[in-house]
Amino acid sequence: MATPPEDSSSHDAQQLLSCAKQLMSEVLTFSDHFADMAQTSSGDGSHVAAGALNYLKQQLKSEIQGLEGVLKKHQSNDPMAPHCTSSTNLPFYEALWNVAKESRDIVALRKWVSCGQYQGKDLLSPGNHIIHHPGDSIPSKHTTTLVDIISDGGQTWVKIAAITGKRVLWDMTKLGWAVGADDSDDEDDEDDFDDIPLFKVAKSLADSASVHRIRGRRPKVQLVLPRIASGESRDIDLVLNRIRKLGIQVQCSNEVSPLQSKPLTTSTLLRMAPSPFARFSGTLNMDTSVLIALISDFSHGPVAQQSWFSSMQKGHLANEAKHKIASTWIYPALSGHKLICTEEAAKTCREIVSTIGTETELARLNLVLYEDPSMTPDIIRREFRVLSKYDMSENIQLPVQIMRDTASTVAEIPSEALEALQDTTEPTKSVFAYGWASQLTTITSNGVGVNNLTRQLEDRSYQGTWPSIWLCPFSRSLVGVPKHVREAAS
Repeated sequence: MATPPEDSSSHDAQQLLSCAKQLMSEVLTFSDHFADMAQTSSGDGSHVAAGALNYLKQQLKSEIQGLEGVLKKHQSNDPMAPHCTSSTNLPFYEALWNVAKESRDIVALRKWVSCGQYQGKDLLSPGNHIIHHPGDSIPSKHTTTLVDIISDGGQTWVKIAAITGKRVLWDMTKLGWAVGADDSDDEDDEDDFDDIPLFKVAKSLADSASVHRIRGRRPKVQLVLPRIASGESRDIDLVLNRIRKLGIQVQCSNEVSPLQSKPLTTSTLLRMAPSPFARFSGTLNMDTSVLIALISDFSHGPVAQQSWFSSMQKGHLANEAKHKIASTWIYPALSGHKLICTEEAAKTCREIVSTIGTETELARLNLVLYEDPSMTPDIIRREFRVLSKYDMSENIQLPVQIMRDTASTVAEIPSEALEALQDTTEPTKSVFAYGWASQLTTITSNGVGVNNLTRQLEDRSYQGTWPSIWLCPFSRSLVGVPKHVREAAS
């Protein structure tokens, strides 16, 4: 006996619900991984992941709830149940997720962006400029374009359109187009296309990308059409070609590999959201701010609050209680790398620690910047461990080598890059310049300096090689010795 239609429809709904839950499971796995990678640079990875992925998760949750409702309708023999099953948006989300799993360095999924300049200026696009930037904050009335996938560190925007070719032709017919006519004019004015929904979506995306900048360029835009094949309809091709004239790369179903669900492996996750440490150069250029954090008593164990502590010292004490900067960020960042610093950075560090440092901070200084080759790295690490409550990995390559005569190297970077550094204070300016010129990753806690340099480069639409800089999410001052004690001792 043939299976009743309603039973078949119920089975379809169950399968759709199962697929939706599997999709949600993978998205949640990716969200956890994304948060872990963001934690490396932000110190608040869960917040970053929420801003990047929560809208998609909310939509999938609603889709699952809708499918659960459809199953209840089947169980109550509701005659409308089969129609509810056919209205699901799950195929769109599956297509989006399959494209996402093939993408690199994802910044966000289902992200709203602005469609125009704000206060007459281009906007910072979400993604990796020098460091990760969530994008300019602007009033919600300007955020009218939804990008499905922002990838390649923010340099690629992808829109998935699950529309069929038949629907495009229906939309064109409804608007009065002579669909199927042999005398279609390939040179129709662009305005003639503006009311076609697919073209309208593409134009909004292109307009939004044109007012955003990332690393001196506007993001590349891709339109993926998994249910439309090019070359099958002259009318559809006319629309697709007009979309391409907007500067959008169009990918039809017959122009790319079929979108298939692939396992969400560890290597896939690391391609979708790589570790910031994976971008580091073999040698790391250390800014004074990180040298100070590595030396500070705050970073190496409990410190009793003193009556003479400034508000800054109290802040570092409280922050260290929540975030162990050395063991959580500095040690993992330094591990396995040769460590160097400029003479300017070393001199500034020595002056600060020698002037106000405690005995243990002075002891760490003499180990971190030790210049006697008779002291082996193993001995330095062993002595450093005595001065810390936290274990230091064997892969931390102390001491830090001091680089002298760096002026000739710095002179090799373009004049436009030097101009962008003009407002950066010393010694950060010389540290950034040397790392940039040497193509080394600079590690710093100077967020103001990094953000200022980012703005300077973006305002200039600088398209040369950008500096590699990792910003430690937290900084540490020295615990130090109060002025009256220093004066009494001297």
